[in-house]
Amino acid sequence: MKKNIFYFILSFILIFTFLEIISKAFYPELSQNQIHKYVDEFRTISKSKNTWYKKFELSDEIYVKFRHHKNTSEFYNENQANLIERENNIFLFGDSVTGGFGVNLQDTFFHHAEDLLNENLFKEPIKIYSIARFGDNFKDMQKGIKNMSEIIKKNDIILYQFNFNDIVEGNYTPPNTEPQVQPSKIKIYFNDLRKSFLNHSSFFRLLQHKAGTFKWKLQKISIKNLIIKQELFKKCGNLGFSSLGQYTYSYGAKQFEDKSNKIWDQFEKELISLNNFLKSKELKFAIIISPISLQIPHHEKINHRGLNFDCSTIDARQKIAEIVNKQSIDLIDPTDDFIRYAEITNQNDNINLLFHPYDTNHPNEFGHLLIGKKLYLYLYNVLKSQS
Repeated sequence: MKKNIFYFILSFILIFTFLEIISKAFYPELSQNQIHKYVDEFRTISKSKNTWYKKFELSDEIYVKFRHHKNTSEFYNENQANLIERENNIFLFGDSVTGGFGVNLQDTFFHHAEDLLNENLFKEPIKIYSIARFGDNFKDMQKGIKNMSEIIKKNDIILYQFNFNDIVEGNYTPPNTEPQVQPSKIKIYFNDLRKSFLNHSSFFRLLQHKAGTFKWKLQKISIKNLIIKQELFKKCGNLGFSSLGQYTYSYGAKQFEDKSNKIWDQFEKELISLNNFLKSKELKFAIIISPISLQIPHHEKINHRGLNFDCSTIDARQKIAEIVNKQSIDLIDPTDDFIRYAEITNQNDNINLLFHPYDTNHPNEFGHLLIGKKLYLYLYNVLKSQS
């Protein structure tokens, strides 16, 4: 009996080792450590990279409390007086792109811009305060601005990193008042186990990736079959969210045209309101777009769910440009820089992708560098004109 158990365990180890080697060999992009874990209010690990947050704590004495990118338990404090004395504070609101998903803090776009500004421009050190949490959007920025009304002052610069998944139904419709069902302790335990252990294995990550892709395609197939039977299926048919996923409303996926336009209209109204408020405070306001891989040539491999721009009814990039132009809001759009980079590297048969594997939304270190240079050029001109 003991002998059989020994052979079973040995066989399992050998088979698992073989599968692990095969997974690493044929899917090297999944061999990178994919761990994503929330540690505390200051630190998140994404793709095994430490992201250190700068946090504004609003109390009787308003101050900025933040860590830098190195492993340290020390905090660097700035009180309200420091912020008021310093000219041209730059506050950047954003989501997981600004939060540095999958890259170290020193590789984030705003850190690149900050370094370039301090190398090339000013006697006084320039600081870009990143106010970002994973999943944040325009609604969170509106709340943040209100909470910081005692900090911001004339000639400070307010930046909003716009993501094409910011245009979502939940932001502009009445909230769901039904009580949220909390996950069970068992589910939480296995979720933590998966993040802490299983994601270290290339084979298990491959299984998760394939299972997710299969589930997505199965959803498409089942919908297609249903529509074909009803003789309603066309190229995009009624694929719903399957056609454009998280970009359904920003790009107005077919079947969601009316709702998409209403959400865009509400977004525009709230942006106008925020812009008027910032103008009244004599603050400079600009929006920086974070491109998505669907807009960039030679990045088809990343689009593993087969999202299809042919199913869109809105040019979201043009839409946001039209809205900000009407309000005289500056727009920083590095999309063309991404496109040029992709075309040049393709000509040299040396394509360097600008996004993480199988991730249409989060730029990698190369992508962050391009965004950072674009942001630097904008801020350089603004700060130079104010000096």
